[in-house]
Amino acid sequence: MGVIGCGGIFRSLHAPYYEVTDRARIVAVADVREENARQAAERFGADPYTDYRELLARDDVDGVDVCVHPRPHREICVAAARAGKHILVEKPMCVNVAEADAMIQAAREANVRLQVAYMQRWNPAYQKLKELLEDGTLGRPFLVYGVEIGWFPPTHPWLFKKEESGGMMIEQAIHTVDAWVLALRAGGPRLCRG
Repeated sequence: MGVIGCGGIFRSLHAPYYEVTDRARIVAVADVREENARQAAERFGADPYTDYRELLARDDVDGVDVCVHPRPHREICVAAARAGKHILVEKPMCVNVAEADAMIQAAREANVRLQVAYMQRWNPAYQKLKELLEDGTLGRPFLVYGVEIGWFPPTHPWLFKKEESGGMMIEQAIHTVDAWVLALRAGGPRLCRG
């Protein structure tokens, strides 16, 4: 694996899983901040880069884990697909539907896998809820309600800029939206127009 973006989301949420699995090995990392790349490289015994394109040029990288902020997701993922790399991209997928369509098309054309890191799909509570919806135990729900509550310091200035993050609905509430989509697919309520 190659990791593109070695900041907080990688260090706190992705890196620990690479440390406990024998199914993937990080061989290269890239970050525009040389110090971030160097620290991640030391942690995993990988080669550091400040330009992700150099990482994509490596033959020993089968897939990439894209852990940068949303604005460059489309550019990086399209380049990764064209380089023949499978892609795991941190949520949100990108900042708008047109970018998502471009990423999907690039992955299809290159015959590589593209997955967005919607981790809640593997949450046992969500999986049980999906099972209960699919087997009819809950009947047909008429309302799905979700709440995102939390506070964090504004340490990432891009987070609050729609053109950089897609907006707070896309950046932070995307896990709830994803759960709604799963509920709809599992036989839950239908969206109404009106």
